[in-house]
Amino acid sequence: MNCLSWNSLKFPLAIATLIAVAHPLWAQEAIELEHAQKAARKLAAAATAITDAPFTVEVDREKPQGIKAKDGGLIVLPDQKLSAELLAAANSAITPVGQLWTLKLVLANDGNAVPTTKLRRITIADDEKEREVQLYYLGASKNDKGALELIVYGKEKEPLARVSLVSRQTTKQEFPIEVAGEKRDDHTGVLTLRLCGQFEAQLLLKRDEG
Repeated sequence: MNCLSWNSLKFPLAIATLIAVAHPLWAQEAIELEHAQKAARKLAAAATAITDAPFTVEVDREKPQGIKAKDGGLIVLPDQKLSAELLAAANSAITPVGQLWTLKLVLANDGNAVPTTKLRRITIADDEKEREVQLYYLGASKNDKGALELIVYGKEKEPLARVSLVSRQTTKQEFPIEVAGEKRDDHTGVLTLRLCGQFEAQLLLKRDEG
């Protein structure tokens, strides 16, 4: 995965900030906050054109977090109202968590990449080129057993994944959602999402070979 530098791009940083300069995703090379904020504004603006979102997310464009990848990357934009108290009070209805944007990486289930037909792919101009990124809507709700889950949506009405939101020892956290990556093999890694210092979920990601 090779990535472009964002320094000279006129489409400042919406796609370029998802792109790295030859660092593996799972090395946890964080995107600088200034660049992530500029990307968040552009990406959030692109999402306003979507008319079939599974639920409404009002993203906080000032508090994104992301990881650079070898030729891709990811950035997560939290919902403005996201809080530990809101998650603890969640019920069977969807509580908005945020948006996850990826470049050259796709969600995987049971070790297999989610089919392209189920992905919400968005093409964004990057200077004189076009880049295709994936947008995932993140929500939280309790299942029929009362357990809290992170629910991930692509472009269909049914979610792509439901994963446990595990309660963790309360820790101070600067941003509503913080991310970390861990390599599983050359094509797969685990993305950890830490929410509000009190909850944690893991998503499996694979290289986008499409």
